[in-house]
This record gives sequence, structure tokens and C-alpha cells, in this order.
Amino acid sequence: MKRGITYFLLLQLNFLLLNSQPVTFFMNDNSYRHYDNYSKGYILLKTDTIHCYIKNETLYNKNIKYRLTMESELQKISIEDIIEAYNNVFVFEKINYEHSCFLLKRLIKGPVSLYERIVSSGSMIPEETSFYLKKSDKLVEIKSKSYDEDIKSVLTGNPEIIKKVEDLMYEDIEAYIQAFVNDYNTWLKIKDKKVQ
Repeated sequence: MKRGITYFLLLQLNFLLLNSQPVTFFMNDNSYRHYDNYSKGYILLKTDTIHCYIKNETLYNKNIKYRLTMESELQKISIEDIIEAYNNVFVFEKINYEHSCFLLKRLIKGPVSLYERIVSSGSMIPEETSFYLKKSDKLVEIKSKSYDEDIKSVLTGNPEIIKKVEDLMYEDIEAYIQAFVNDYNTWLKIKDKKVQ
């Protein structure tokens, strides 16, 4: 019975894809809600929280577009006014860096937080990912020419992680940086418990 249903669903999906018909999937509110390129989430301001449907973007440059309901009018809010935004998958946190402010995707929150920013120079140029490390009030962008020094300036005091960073090629940062930050945060917690 299950094989017959699966085969039937695959035939329907194949038919829809071959005929270039738009397909919309609706899910309940407890799962990732995706409708018309919007996701259910919130925008946290200094004085208020807006519960809304946020337009899905890989990069929020100057503002976030949102709807209070899926049927309501499209609205915009400046990044300057936002503390953080959540699109039911990721938290985007406002970070001030080099006299500009950005909404960066927060990948890890902890004693050392890790952020990602997708940078696109235009439609013909592929997107590039930049990573940022934050420890206390110190924010460091991991740059291609100084990536090992950038990482080591934040992940201080752990020779094992420092050695792994020194052995790393810049092209491999995306694959390993989250593990380094998680390992470092765990190491800090264990170290702090031993001191107490």
C-alpha cells in the first residue's frame, strides 16, 4: 500500500514539474511555514516586537520587508531600528562594524558567537560568505589574507584549537569554523567550572 502511494505521489510531482506548474506546499504553524517566499517570525525592536511574516532573503542590506498577515500590505523597516529578526529558521542580529550596521545571521551564540554574512556584488557574480567572531565587545571579520590570525585573536588560550587553525586552509573555513567555535565554547565552560 505504501509503495503504491509513494509511486502515485512521485508521478504527480513529476507531472507538475514537467508541465512547469507552480507548486505551493502548505504546512501547519508549528513547522517551517513557507508561503510566497515569506516565513513566520518576529522583528525585535528597542521598544516592541513585531510578530509577522518576514520576506526570505540571504542578505538584509538596508531593511527587512514583512507582512503582518499574509494578506496584509508589504511593509519595510530599517535595519537601524532592529535589534534582531527571526524568520523561523535563523536569527539575524544587528551588528555595528566599521561605521556600518549589518544584520548578520547568527550561527552560534555563546562566550564566542559566530555570524555569517552573504555578500553579493551583483546577479552575475556568485555570492560570497563572510564569517565574523564576537567575544565580549570584540568583533573580528575572518578575512582571506589574515584568516588564521583573525581566528586566533578570538579563540585564545587553547593550544589544541590554535594548532587546528594553523593547519587550516582558507578554503576549508566554512567546513570547520562552527566546530572550532563550539569546541572553544565547550572548553571555556569546562575551564570556568574547574576555576570555581
